[in-house]
Amino acid sequence: MDSPIFENVMKSAKRAIRNPHVRYGSAFLTFLVFGFLGLKEFAQIRYDIKKRRGKSLEFEQEMKKSGLDKKKAQTLEEIFQETVEEKELDDWFNIRGPRQGEDSREIQKKQRLDYDNMQESN
Repeated sequence: MDSPIFENVMKSAKRAIRNPHVRYGSAFLTFLVFGFLGLKEFAQIRYDIKKRRGKSLEFEQEMKKSGLDKKKAQTLEEIFQETVEEKELDDWFNIRGPRQGEDSREIQKKQRLDYDNMQESN
């Protein structure tokens, strides 16, 4: 095992491992290859599910059990109506932010007191 050819091969291998192009480049290429293969598998699962959807009742029941059932599509008008019904849009009071050089706490405290006085008088 002490042959000069073996020693030269070992020196070349150690030098190659210490080379930053090999050290970081091989890790990067490994990441790219396995990332591509992983994404390919996840995308294939997605397409398989899309292909099988609606063809069998058993598959639909499986999807519902796992929580992957399709929800009813809502129009923008329906979403807007739900949002408008939940919120009270007419009862609000504008409290302005501080200007440069002003103490915001004092101004907001004064505005809140004015608002509270206005609410009491109504």
